[in-house]
Amino acid sequence: MNPHRIIAGGTGFIGQHIVHNWLAQNIKVTVISRKKQTIHDVFGSTVNGLTWDEFEEAPLPLLHSSSLVVNLTGASLADKHWSNARKQEIIGSRMRSTKLLSNLCAIEADRSPMLFNASAIGVYGLENQGKIFDEDTAITFEQANDFLAQVARPWESATAVAKAHGVHVINMRFGVVLGKDGGMLKKLMLPYKMGLGGTIGTGIQPITWIHIDDIINIIEFLTTHPELHGGINFTAPQWVTQTEFAKILAKVLHRPCILPTPAKLMQLVYGEMANELLLAGQAVYPKRLLEAGYQFKFPDLTSALENLLR
Repeated sequence: MNPHRIIAGGTGFIGQHIVHNWLAQNIKVTVISRKKQTIHDVFGSTVNGLTWDEFEEAPLPLLHSSSLVVNLTGASLADKHWSNARKQEIIGSRMRSTKLLSNLCAIEADRSPMLFNASAIGVYGLENQGKIFDEDTAITFEQANDFLAQVARPWESATAVAKAHGVHVINMRFGVVLGKDGGMLKKLMLPYKMGLGGTIGTGIQPITWIHIDDIINIIEFLTTHPELHGGINFTAPQWVTQTEFAKILAKVLHRPCILPTPAKLMQLVYGEMANELLLAGQAVYPKRLLEAGYQFKFPDLTSALENLLR
């Protein structure tokens, strides 16, 4: 009998890579999404596709037959301006699925599959600029000043009920995910290829990133390392400044990096989103993964970008 895994939010950029990797391992995959047609459009008949309503009709037998649940559900941070309504959608879309899966896994308790729930390095907050964060950094899970922490902290806290019932939970604290078919890198391709790439704002803001292949490999690594649980930084060991990122990307693409973008212009175009996604950031180190012996396939930005773009 083939092993079985469940993924919620599997039709997105990260999810598609994970699902295709599982299918290549002959793992039976159930994908949960809002629309069944979207699942079929992306994966055809290679997966078992369920809407959330269908999943909620009989969730426990499905969970009991699975070894792992990965939850990536959540409205995109960068697709729309952060109006109050959009902020509530961003938070609500993450909390609903996380609370549901956490509660269901808690019911299963020691029979539950592992729950790997998405989170983000925004959990560390923007209050301590200039500091390097790792999983041992103390976090006060209270209301934060910056929006990204307001998203990530309750997102992780929503898995507490599963943890309390002995479920093996991983909070996947993603940095900027690099892949040629999605995420930030895809959005940067056109301006850089047109020779319009360059520093944004001061350029000293840190960018903590990870190659999509390492995300896939880390998930497999964690399934065989039960001593690792809770918050895990899904980040490469080398963070860079925004200026360094721009220069390395331009070099890999053989394009110039001469056009700076003023912070005020970014704020005018993107509003509050610019302040947190483009003009600030966190330097984050994957301490627990490295201590456990995980070897990054792409530990430095140059090798990651060359793999993706050449």
